[in-house]
Amino acid sequence: MLIKTPYIIDTTLRDGEQSPGVAFSIDDKVKIASMLHDLGIDEVEAGTPAIGAEEQQGITEIANAGFNFKTSCWCRASIEDIIEAAR
Repeated sequence: MLIKTPYIIDTTLRDGEQSPGVAFSIDDKVKIASMLHDLGIDEVEAGTPAIGAEEQQGITEIANAGFNFKTSCWCRASIEDIIEAAR
């Protein structure tokens, strides 16, 4: 029997902020990303660039921090959102 290793995508940094009263600072996001790195998560959805400059800065810091996971972000299916996500 072939057993495949699961590929885990964590959405805490994006989806967690959709809970009432929850807003992560950039430092919070980097600390959480570090813990996800330590856990061996394969991919982290770091945020939604269309939210604004601070969100984009946090995503960029996480993407450039040297973590072993793949960094992705969420965007709507619009040209503007896709351009923001590509930066």
